[in-house]
Amino acid sequence: MGRPSRLPAHALEESAALTRYAFLRAVPPVSTPSRGGPIQSRSVKICRHWSTKGTCRFGADCDFSHVDDVHASAPSTATACRQTSLRHKAQHVDPTTKLEAVEVMPPSERFTLLTTACAGRLSSRLRQQGKCEKCALQEEHCICSYLAGLRQEVDTHQGAAGLRWAVWMHVRERGRASNTGKLMESVLPDCEVFLHGVLADIERFRERVAAVDGRAFVLFPSEDAVSVPVALGPCSSGIERQLGPSLMVIIDGTWRQARHMQRQSALEGLMRIALSSVG
Repeated sequence: MGRPSRLPAHALEESAALTRYAFLRAVPPVSTPSRGGPIQSRSVKICRHWSTKGTCRFGADCDFSHVDDVHASAPSTATACRQTSLRHKAQHVDPTTKLEAVEVMPPSERFTLLTTACAGRLSSRLRQQGKCEKCALQEEHCICSYLAGLRQEVDTHQGAAGLRWAVWMHVRERGRASNTGKLMESVLPDCEVFLHGVLADIERFRERVAAVDGRAFVLFPSEDAVSVPVALGPCSSGIERQLGPSLMVIIDGTWRQARHMQRQSALEGLMRIALSSVG
């Protein structure tokens, strides 16, 4: 009996492909129950022929869906995560707040509502964690008394500076122990922290700007920013010193947050200042 002839390579590849195709067609699609809805196929991709031509030669045997609104029956993963986050935040505002009411709000109003809620529970959250409400460090490592001593030293030199300070802070930074912007409020005289997006803080900030007759500057390297000597040069003259000090606003957040925060309406019209690198 002779040795059977060996099939060429292309024939073996074709045979393996046909076998794999037949196996995949024979195995029914795996179905998983959707939350609050009927059982759906795991594959929800729309058939290309059905979406472009309105017909498909495979018919009911097609592996893809012939339903145009297949995604309408169940929300996407991103939508589900966003709804869960909104529901969690809305409950901190008011336990009776409905998710639907928050979702239909304009983005600006929804941001203000959720930011105000986050700021309102900062103190209680810090106390629950055993942290100081001012420096956000553990009570046994609180540095507020040390900062009070530094403030006395700064008071003796503050008169020559002619500047007042304001920290425009993202609400997430306020409760972080690693954040140093909130420490300025304890060290520098007449320095206040204003939380971005909180209506009460926005009103206080506008009053602070009005108190210096609009002589306020924002430290942010925007395209129209000027150098410190150009911006503060006139403030060093005797005439400007008689008018009172100026207000320097520092944006406290990540770079991504800062780019959004510096566009807040309360900061519109204020001159931007950029620090120049030396060396």
